[in-house]
Amino acid sequence: MSMTIIDNFSLKGKSFMDGRQSVATLAALKAVPETDIPDGFRAYCTATRLWYEYNSANSVDATLGRWRGINSSTDARTDAKIKAAVTDKLGQPGGIAVLGDDGQIPAENLPEYISDTVDLDGFVAGVTATPLNNSASLPVISNSTTWYDTVNKRVLYKNLGNEYYYWAAGSVDDNSMIASAFRRTMAPGGTPLKGKIYVNIAENKIYRWSGTVMVEISKSLALGAVEGTGNVVTNIKVENGVIKPVKSTKMATEASVTALGTRVTALENAEPESIPTADIVALFA
Repeated sequence: MSMTIIDNFSLKGKSFMDGRQSVATLAALKAVPETDIPDGFRAYCTATRLWYEYNSANSVDATLGRWRGINSSTDARTDAKIKAAVTDKLGQPGGIAVLGDDGQIPAENLPEYISDTVDLDGFVAGVTATPLNNSASLPVISNSTTWYDTVNKRVLYKNLGNEYYYWAAGSVDDNSMIASAFRRTMAPGGTPLKGKIYVNIAENKIYRWSGTVMVEISKSLALGAVEGTGNVVTNIKVENGVIKPVKSTKMATEASVTALGTRVTALENAEPESIPTADIVALFA
């Protein structure tokens, strides 16, 4: 058996750029000889921080040659484009939720059922209030307290100068800081919000907006005289959340005890079927 050794054997074909598969700039990427690039080959550009793919069927692009950004059919996305795409979705419906300066989600971005309680410092009647519009500045209502005007039926903010303000109907840009401050407590025009619970701290009572008036939903329990047999319990009281009877100061007299004894004796001596219903009722009257 013999073996033949072939000298000067070589295999020619397209080769990869290098093991790193990366270039510094798009210009360097475009300058790679096409004879050295197989279709489908991918390379990373450190300048754009994106991957690109070569295909000989692509038309020649002024910037990329026959390379194309993997994330785009025509060109790579720049950082500016990516940031713009994100910015456009911040705080928008179906977009990206934003955090406040405290690291928490602002109340106006929460569903109604999560942020549905508004504390009121009290009720006022017919005060003069200034409507806030786009030209107003937020410090006007900073460090303010919240009130409800029972005459004008408006939720109001009261600042340290004892001046009242409310969200003017149709005059505040929905994306303004003023609108953000008011949105959780009132609707445009100062109207209370349906579905919200308003707690009057001054009265320690709870209200809801019916659409026309504030309706108390924490009616106090009416305490007073209780009609009952023998007037044993005339009042009740509440101790630590528990309803307890208050014993009557009215005491039984000797005459009432004698009369009760007479009724009992009469019933004992009578035949069961002959006892009038009226007598049974009278026994417990």
